[in-house]
Amino acid sequence: MPISINMNVDDISRIMRAPNETAMFRDLLLDAQRDAHIHLPHELEGHLVFLLLRFLRGGKCLSGAVALHYLEAADKRGSARIDALSDTGDACLLLAGMFPEQARKRMVNAGYFAQIGRGCYHLLTTKLLPANAELYHQLCDGFGEMLGVLRTLHHYNQTQADNAMLDAYELWQHGNCPTAFTELCEVNGGIPVRGEQQQHIL
Repeated sequence: MPISINMNVDDISRIMRAPNETAMFRDLLLDAQRDAHIHLPHELEGHLVFLLLRFLRGGKCLSGAVALHYLEAADKRGSARIDALSDTGDACLLLAGMFPEQARKRMVNAGYFAQIGRGCYHLLTTKLLPANAELYHQLCDGFGEMLGVLRTLHHYNQTQADNAMLDAYELWQHGNCPTAFTELCEVNGGIPVRGEQQQHIL
């Protein structure tokens, strides 16, 4: 089962009365953080608001092989590389958290998006001056928590999918997503075991 969602009619009415799109998304993210028991720093919360606004205003999720986008971005130079890596990382974060079903359509799993997204942010921490790299350090460190908040938003508008637990396992395994971990614990009645731990047990 998905995590318990506590959004009610009053919550929805409050969100719909928000004065603008930015306030609406911030209210949604605050509710998702509450339901997921996650508290994002202001910088990460602001990044997710910006990401959702871009998507609402016509931003495209990556088409085709995501790994190719990553390789092409890494091969660019200067500001073009920074922009391409940032865009690829953002798109992968959004795909992993809110659109994990896209992974199956592309013959991969949701953890694939999470790995590449975090990889983009990590590469940026190595290519920028320390002052400019600080945000990407925070995005790397908080990637799992951001995934958890986006996955909670995904649950607001989705029924339980047949592969939801597989998505949850991959996002916990490869994205360190706390929301996915909670889902697995609730379904299994215990703490799940990572793939490498299973190999040791066997």
